Amino acid sequence: MLIGWFVPMAVIVGGYLLVGGIFVCIYSVGLLGMWVGMELSFFGAVGVLGGSSVEEVEGVQKYFIIQVFSSIFLLIGFLLVINFYKGGWLVELIMMVGLMMKLGLFPFYFWIPSVMGVVSWVGCFVVSVVQKFNPIWILVNLMLESYLQQVIEFSACLTGLVGCIGGIGVLQFRVLLAFSSMVHLGYMVFMCLIGWDVFLPYMALYFCLSFSLMMSLWACGIYSFLDLTKCNESVDMDLFMISLYMFSFAGIPPLSGCFMKAIFLVSCWEVFPIGCVVLFLSSGVSLFYYSSFFTYLNLYWGSMLKWQFMKSSVMDLKVFLFFVSVLLNVVVGFGLFLSIVII
Repeated sequence: MLIGWFVPMAVIVGGYLLVGGIFVCIYSVGLLGMWVGMELSFFGAVGVLGGSSVEEVEGVQKYFIIQVFSSIFLLIGFLLVINFYKGGWLVELIMMVGLMMKLGLFPFYFWIPSVMGVVSWVGCFVVSVVQKFNPIWILVNLMLESYLQQVIEFSACLTGLVGCIGGIGVLQFRVLLAFSSMVHLGYMVFMCLIGWDVFLPYMALYFCLSFSLMMSLWACGIYSFLDLTKCNESVDMDLFMISLYMFSFAGIPPLSGCFMKAIFLVSCWEVFPIGCVVLFLSSGVSLFYYSSFFTYLNLYWGSMLKWQFMKSSVMDLKVFLFFVSVLLNVVVGFGLFLSIVII
C-alpha cells in the first residue's frame, strides 16, 4: 500500500522538479545557477523515468551515470570560469565535453538508443525532447569561439549521419525514435548557434509532434513492427495516424515537419551551408525507415481500409489522437507552408 502511494508521488515530484529546473536554468544570471537548474531537471527526469521492470531500471542507471559524468565536467568548467582560470581553450573544451555528453552529440551518442529503447513512452519523450532544453540554453549563452563552433558543427553533422544510418533495419519503435531524435538534434544544435529566436519555433513544433506521436503509440499499444501484424478492427486508423507523424518528421511537404526544415534552411544556409547539405541528406536517408509505416499500411491493410469506431474509452482516445494527428500534421503544416510561400 505504501509503495503504491510512493510511486505516483515520485513521478509527480519528479515532474515538478523537471519543469522547475528548466525555469531555474532560464532565469539564472550566473553559471552556477544554470548548473543547479540543470541538475534539478535531471533529478526530476530520474523520478519520471523510474519503471517497473528490470530493463527500465537498467536504462535509468545508464542515464544516471552518463548525466553524472557530464555534470562533473560542466561543474569543473564553470568553477574554472568563475575563478578566472587563464587556460581559456582548456576550460571551453571541458564545458563542451560536458554539454555534448548531456545532449548525446557525437561521439557521446551511444547512450541514447540504449536508454530510450527500454524506458516508457513518457521516459522517451523526456529524454529525447525535454532534457535537451537546458543544455541547449547554456550552449546558446556561452558565446563560443569560432573554432569551437566548427567543432560543434562537425559533431552535429556526424550525429545526424549516425542517426539516419543507425535507424535502418531497426524493428523497435523506441530505438527508432532514438535515432530519429539524433537527426533532429543536429538541426537543433545548428539553429541554437544561429539564435534563440530561430531555435524556439523549431523546438516548439518538435515538442508538439513528439508528444502527440508517443501518446499515439502508447494508446495504440505499438512498440515494434511485429505489433503491426496483429490484426484488429482499428489497426488501419492507427497506422494512418502514425504514418502522418513519420512523414512529418521526414519533412515531406505540406506537413508540419516541412515547416521545421524550411526554418532551418532559411536561417542556417548562409552560415552553415555544408552542415545544411549533410543534415538534409540525413533526412533523405531517414525517410527510408520513416516510410516503413506506410509500407505496412499498404502491405497488410491497404485493400480493406475501414472506419469502425468502438464506444470504449480506449477507442475514444484513439479517435481523438487521430484528429490531433491530422490537425498537427496536415492542417497546421499546410497553413505554415502557405505562410512561407506568401512571405
